Amino acid sequence: APPLDESEAAAFLLGGASLPVFGVDLGLRVTVWNQSIAELTGLSAQEALGRHLVEALAPEGEESSASYRRQLVQALEADLQSSPSSCSSFCSSPHGSPSTEVSKLQIQAVDGQRHQFHVATCRSKMGVVTGLLGLSTGCRAEVEQGSKIAADLRRVIDTACVPIFGVDVGGCINEWNSAAVSTFGWSREETAGRLLVETVITDSYQQEAAKILERSLQGRETTNFEMPFFTKSGWRWELLLSATPRRGDAGEVIGTIFVAQNITELRKELRKVLADQQQGAGDLTCLIETADAPIFSVDVNGCIVHWNEKTAAILGWAKEVAFGCNLVQEFVTDDCQGKVNAAWEQVALGQHVSGLEFSLKAQGGQLVRVLANPVARRSASGQIVGVLCIGQEITCRAQASAEAEELARVIYTANALIFGVDTEGCITEWNRKLAELSGQEKEEIYGKPFVANFVPEAEREEVSRVLAEALANNSNSSSSNNNSNNSSNYEFTLCTRDQQFRKILLSATARRSATGEVTGVIGVGQDITELYHQRLEAAIMTDDLWRLIDTANAAIFAVDREGKVTFWNQKVAELAGHPYEAVIGKPLVENFISEEYREEVAGVLEDVLSGESVHNVEIVLFSHDGERTKV
Repeated sequence: APPLDESEAAAFLLGGASLPVFGVDLGLRVTVWNQSIAELTGLSAQEALGRHLVEALAPEGEESSASYRRQLVQALEADLQSSPSSCSSFCSSPHGSPSTEVSKLQIQAVDGQRHQFHVATCRSKMGVVTGLLGLSTGCRAEVEQGSKIAADLRRVIDTACVPIFGVDVGGCINEWNSAAVSTFGWSREETAGRLLVETVITDSYQQEAAKILERSLQGRETTNFEMPFFTKSGWRWELLLSATPRRGDAGEVIGTIFVAQNITELRKELRKVLADQQQGAGDLTCLIETADAPIFSVDVNGCIVHWNEKTAAILGWAKEVAFGCNLVQEFVTDDCQGKVNAAWEQVALGQHVSGLEFSLKAQGGQLVRVLANPVARRSASGQIVGVLCIGQEITCRAQASAEAEELARVIYTANALIFGVDTEGCITEWNRKLAELSGQEKEEIYGKPFVANFVPEAEREEVSRVLAEALANNSNSSSSNNNSNNSSNYEFTLCTRDQQFRKILLSATARRSATGEVTGVIGVGQDITELYHQRLEAAIMTDDLWRLIDTANAAIFAVDREGKVTFWNQKVAELAGHPYEAVIGKPLVENFISEEYREEVAGVLEDVLSGESVHNVEIVLFSHDGERTKV
């Protein structure tokens, strides 16, 4: 938001203040007459403006009008002739700055009651007295509160740890916080008044940026879009931005505010991870295609979608012939079809199937016996899209040793952290990538307990439980520690030789023998230490922002689409007399809004939930003891 200077604060407070305010010039003619004092005196602004204040206000009653007029004139003229030593002000007005030294004046209301006003001289920026400003009791606090809120908002924006910048309706920069200065290298003075698009946005994205600005000036937000910016020194940063229309007091769009986050390093890391994944996927595809074991897969209808070279060699059917055929109906012997179909159904339901033995029909009419472990094929979103079978021709068991050696080589040279433990939790596998990260070779740690030697004491119980569940062939469904309910998403801390701590994203699965017996656990991990720290910093920043909102000196609350309270800060709890715990989840309108305002507030909530903006709505909150608070 733009900085709220003193003149803007005065314009807001004098015009819309709920307490009476008046102003006069050197001739004591009325120049300011807000709605509240009009209601108090019974004189409208049209009737009062331009008239002599004494003529407008001198009451009729016990005192003679002439005597009271003289007293008013003397008091007001004395104020005009005062010359306070301090020129600081508690408010600004269209006349200038009023003195902190004030006198008191009583004004009679239309109902006959006397109301006390603070009267102060107004001065121009040069210190020249230009008139008087009268404020009813309570106005001073309202002005100070408005200024404090504006200062707090300005401080939040300027000290935010992410770049925040804004432009006017012409696209010229009028907001540039400290984080923007450090990110882009341009000072506030250098950017003020310059076109944002031409200053920091690369040529190829200037047209897109102009469209976003145009949408914002139409009152539409644009969130979570990425765009490259360049710095003063020529560096290119990748930013994640949100653009929000900036509005004036009347709700009109007066510019755009951008909140940005520098994701350059995150993008580099993501591109590296994606490249590694693509390389790994290519290596895995090549491995599957050339593996010395029959590997084939079917879609959800049971039709063949993959048929590796070994399968083609064993059965004599080329992949071009097999593709699209129903595996069970075309290649599985009649006596095994029911068993295979049942296994397919179990896998489709996400259940684990192992040790499936069945016969396939070869091209020459002979039968080939296969022992397979069917697993679900999943899409990127995790949806089951078919079944993958990694089989073994059990008539040729001699090939098992060669396949095991090949898999051991793949594990050792893989570009991922891979380790294995036996049923007692002692290390049996430790690949090269993990040796580089931990600083310890396989020969040094072979046979040692994994958890006791490489996991911090605070996490040992949890990691031991995950490994035990994998051994028991159960998914990590009860895992806590803010991890997914699946052992393929488990995070833990790995201790290295030099006492560094690395955050690892682990996938753990049971390791089985050729007969299907569980012999240990294989863990495949990824070092996510840097991403973990970034996520932690983001969480801390979010917590700080929420704490600021909760302790703000303004009433802030929120409701969901059903009108139930989801947020209730300390200030609104103080005003309404209802603590946070007593209101969360309860309907706002029915429980906390005065009955005469309920229909109006319900309508306002409906408008806001439909996307409309609503400003300056007065409501009355009532507490549990019936006390009402107007906000």
